[in-house]
Amino acid sequence: MNLQQTKLGLVLESVNLPINLNTFNDRLILQKAVYLLQEAGVDMGYRFRWYLRGPYSSGLTEDAFSIDALPDKGQQELAKWELDESSLERINRVRGLFSRKQQNQFTRYVELIASTLFLIKTRQVLPDNPEGISKVLKENNKPYEADEVSEALEELKKFGYAFP
Repeated sequence: MNLQQTKLGLVLESVNLPINLNTFNDRLILQKAVYLLQEAGVDMGYRFRWYLRGPYSSGLTEDAFSIDALPDKGQQELAKWELDESSLERINRVRGLFSRKQQNQFTRYVELIASTLFLIKTRQVLPDNPEGISKVLKENNKPYEADEVSEALEELKKFGYAFP
């Protein structure tokens, strides 16, 4: 495992999201979770762009499959490392975003939160316009209503995400 893969494994472990690539939803959750963690200030070095289901990093996909192919998913290697204090503080600030993962709607939730943040951060929408954000999401085949976007914005604010 290289250092970037090690940090990925440690960060995901810290929010109790093991690398699981069995289903499309598992892979989608991984992409959105890492995007949200990076935007919270946990630098893992991935570059994201907009894809069919929101922010996506091909480098992240490669690293996740590399880790997944290891006999123990890299657990022996990860045991030798610890995250820095700054990363742990940032993870702790947003950990609550991932507490819903046992619920059936978590995939939809994390996709909405990450997509909304991505559109705001890339200045494609204004953060104080849920109707406009909903319109852009719908144009990208994401059927999120303005009230859902409002809830997503509140969640992002609650966990300390800053908007430009």
